[in-house]
Amino acid sequence: MTRVMGAIVLVLMGLAAAVQYNDPDPLRWMLFYGLAAVIGGLGIAKRLWWKHAAGFALLGLGVGVVHCIAGADALGARWIDSELVREGSGALISAVLVGTLGWLRYKEAPDQANPYLNRPTDADL
Repeated sequence: MTRVMGAIVLVLMGLAAAVQYNDPDPLRWMLFYGLAAVIGGLGIAKRLWWKHAAGFALLGLGVGVVHCIAGADALGARWIDSELVREGSGALISAVLVGTLGWLRYKEAPDQANPYLNRPTDADL
């Protein structure tokens, strides 16, 4: 299930990063969605440490909430016209997707060691 969710995150966040070229501040959002796509790729490869997905999900949640609060005066019938609310909504969507991927990875391997560190095993000593 992690691989399926990883593929969904990779495709959706990759597309989100690709369409940011016409945004007023494209680099920030390309990096943000690109990082989410990389996390999706790590999920496909089963190299994702669930704590990293949880950290990104918290970052996305924070960015989304701050942007939505900053654009709160636009909430209502014309909310889609507010750049802040649209950016915040995208961050919240990425937080939900990556958070779900992290939760699925946690369910598969709750005691997984950090896969990015090479720790010597008893056979290496």
